[in-house]
Amino acid sequence: MADVYEQLQLLLPFPTFVLLLYAIARAPLRRMAVVVSILTGAGFADVFPRVSTTHMSCMLALLTVAMLWAGREAVWRERMRLRLAGFGFSGLFLVAGIAYWTLNPVAGVLNGDLRPSDLAHLRGPLLPVSELKTLHAQAVALQSVGQDGRLFIVSSGASRYYLMSGLQNPTPFDYPLATAFGLTGEADVVADLQAGHLQTVCWMPMGTHPLRPATLEAYIREHMEAVRDLGACTLYRRRG
Repeated sequence: MADVYEQLQLLLPFPTFVLLLYAIARAPLRRMAVVVSILTGAGFADVFPRVSTTHMSCMLALLTVAMLWAGREAVWRERMRLRLAGFGFSGLFLVAGIAYWTLNPVAGVLNGDLRPSDLAHLRGPLLPVSELKTLHAQAVALQSVGQDGRLFIVSSGASRYYLMSGLQNPTPFDYPLATAFGLTGEADVVADLQAGHLQTVCWMPMGTHPLRPATLEAYIREHMEAVRDLGACTLYRRRG
């Protein structure tokens, strides 16, 4: 069921933009269709540069509303076959979504695979039991090394780790992309490390990601040493 739902998410942009283009081609609706297409396209651009099911899920409401509007205006009033096809696709998507978001969690709770989270700032949501145990262990490990308030987490999950461990982020940055650091953010963090304002870094390398914080990663690699694997990331301290 999960695979079917994820595939349907990735298919949704195609009928949406096809219907919008069809609506633009209809003279009586051209102006409104252009406006809706521009707004939909601008919103949909937010899935880039990483078109994943996580990012696509944020676009579902926008794409569904745009698709239904374009279909109603451009197709519903004309051809019965296209009308039925549109209703069929929308119905299939809706049924798959409802089934995925209701039946799947219920089944997980009944068979013991899911349990309500009791993590700080994350109480209530259903999580896999194995993942919940892992997150608890990571939170305890982070607390054991970050109580001085000078631990900087360089990981895509940094904001979650700070919240569930109760630690304070000593910097304004909680996502390790070069774009998130702005023009001088990486240099500022490196300067804080050199001055001792930041004592430790918990780093999860991003490999060859084109937006990785290359300057900060180079400093960690060249001037700090790995001390301990905390599960969420690897703890580094300044050499010497």
